[in-house]
Amino acid sequence: MKKLLFVFTLCLCTIGMSWGETVFFSESFGTVSGTTLIATHESNNGFDEDAATFSGTADIRKTTASTGYTGASGNANVFFTNTIGRYLLIEGINSSSYSNISMSLGHYKSTPAGNNELSIQVSSDGTNWTTLSYSRLTGEGTAIWLLITPTGTIPSASNLRIKFTQNSSTTQWRIDDIKLTGTSSSTPTITVNPETLTGFSYVQGSGPSSEKTFTISGSNLTA
Repeated sequence: MKKLLFVFTLCLCTIGMSWGETVFFSESFGTVSGTTLIATHESNNGFDEDAATFSGTADIRKTTASTGYTGASGNANVFFTNTIGRYLLIEGINSSSYSNISMSLGHYKSTPAGNNELSIQVSSDGTNWTTLSYSRLTGEGTAIWLLITPTGTIPSASNLRIKFTQNSSTTQWRIDDIKLTGTSSSTPTITVNPETLTGFSYVQGSGPSSEKTFTISGSNLTA
């Protein structure tokens, strides 16, 4: 009789690839039946991002729903009226695993003359703030919803804060569909255990060999 011996070797693998851009924060502000305080919407779990905390003197409304740009959710949005100082503060965003972070959001202005009077600031400690830059076209036909991508450095932090503040007494502002995108700093890996399977002894006509098992596990596999 012929006796055959098989040895299977399984490799320990680290996936080497460019992991690309990942949306790690996305907020569409849910739905409301009418004008709603931010604190009320927060207590009702109305925001998409449960890990973040929302506060401020702006409010949530369903009027003038977002439209006209890719990804417009068309439901609730944040309304700042034209009272200087009205604001929305978002805290508790964990951006520590990402670099090259960028922001996009739906942005509405009520007057053709409005430009960038709704300030957008970011902070890693709640004390030192960096103002992001953007510019809206002015003139006839520009009082609309528009998807904007403010420029500036958004920090990698365990508690990233974003603050939107009204600085105009003439133009009303609304925002919707905030997204943060970054490059993940975590390397994806797949591990095989054990790396080698042996003992597949098979005598011709008297098989099969006893079964062998291995385990595959992975980390940082969510893109």
